[in-house]
Amino acid sequence: MLLGSATEVKPVNRRVVKAGQRLTEDHCLLLTAPITDDEVKIAMFDIPGTKVLCNRIGNVLPDIISPSQGAFIKGRDIGNILICQDLIKLYKRKRCSPRVLIKVDLQKRYDSVAWSFVLEMLQATGFPESFIRILMQCITTPTYSLSLNGETFGFFKGRRGLRGDRGSVGLMVSAFDHFSKASGLVMNSRKSNFYYNGIDVGLVNEIEQQTGMKKGQARIFILPKAVIGKIEAVCRSYLWYGSNHRESPALFSWATICQPKKQGGLGFKDLHTWNVAAIEKYVWWVTMKADHLWVQWVHAMYIKNTAWKDYEPGSGSSWAWRKICQVKNIYKAKLFSGANVEHYTLKEGYQWLRPVGDKVVWYPWVLNRMIIPRHAFLCWLVAQKRLLTQDRLIKMQVIQANCCYLCGEMLECHDHLFFQCRYSRICLELTACWCMVDLPDNN
Repeated sequence: MLLGSATEVKPVNRRVVKAGQRLTEDHCLLLTAPITDDEVKIAMFDIPGTKVLCNRIGNVLPDIISPSQGAFIKGRDIGNILICQDLIKLYKRKRCSPRVLIKVDLQKRYDSVAWSFVLEMLQATGFPESFIRILMQCITTPTYSLSLNGETFGFFKGRRGLRGDRGSVGLMVSAFDHFSKASGLVMNSRKSNFYYNGIDVGLVNEIEQQTGMKKGQARIFILPKAVIGKIEAVCRSYLWYGSNHRESPALFSWATICQPKKQGGLGFKDLHTWNVAAIEKYVWWVTMKADHLWVQWVHAMYIKNTAWKDYEPGSGSSWAWRKICQVKNIYKAKLFSGANVEHYTLKEGYQWLRPVGDKVVWYPWVLNRMIIPRHAFLCWLVAQKRLLTQDRLIKMQVIQANCCYLCGEMLECHDHLFFQCRYSRICLELTACWCMVDLPDNN
């Protein structure tokens, strides 16, 4: 479906929309207020793509969109997926009441949503007409061109898109069908699934035929150690050998590679530590009693009247919730120390878990942005004295004899290769002369 094509859609049922949250008079005044110099400055110097209208809309959307919608709303997160994990945690039990949960993915949602649907929804939710006119002008004025065989052909105006039990199942399918006809959005059957338990195979097949979805399996965000180990093995193999699956000894341990550059490492992320720091965000939400739907859920289902500091998960808790509580115990000293931690960032959480080491003196000269990455990596190996010189190859039983190939006079080691070899010394002196710097003596 091309962006330059349009299909007929049904009008929005405004009576249903008006029954929900709508903009207040204060919201309308905020949206239609004169644009200030500060707003222009923020839009110009903030991250790419930020606009004045987007900033204003972002301030009112949290008040009119349900808390169950977590993504793309200012101040919210996709943590509501953890509620879904709790809902389906018993789906694999043999004895369970009949139940079905449906996950729907919208196909090309930004490219196929109908402009008439956007306009009607803005009007039904109470957006000021003056603001709607400006917003729709931004949405409905793009043009597109086609690039074929390296050549660009023409422009055409866009017509859609944005720059961005049996009865219950039947009712949900019917409701989504009406939504699809009004908005122009279509379900992506390849990414949509349904989860079930307590129903017979015949009904499962009927639901599969009725919805066009496939039977799904629940996924979680907490990465098992085995998965992290395999990911790090692929990264380690690619770093040293340029291959994804080579199991050969490395010149450095992965823990050293993950050290900050100022401490002699390459600054790679330790995935296990990073994953723990990412999960700590949920612990911080519960600690600060954040205004979040998932926080309300865990207080009602798990914590109840127990102090969060002393809480321990029960046997009926979901696997994800037990892992989150384990992370709480890791950060307990930091969170409950009385320190004023008003905001939590993944960067801070990661640094809390990383050991603080000594800085290396050669860091500014070896790992800086002015050096070609391949050259910087080689210099890093030199600074760490980990090049495969002949003295190291003898210890590894790769070769038998050891003699410098450049001068043929002495045994080859790191210090000799770069500083003591007669040929290397001549190269250093010529380079120092060209750079107009003085070299120390041979000692």
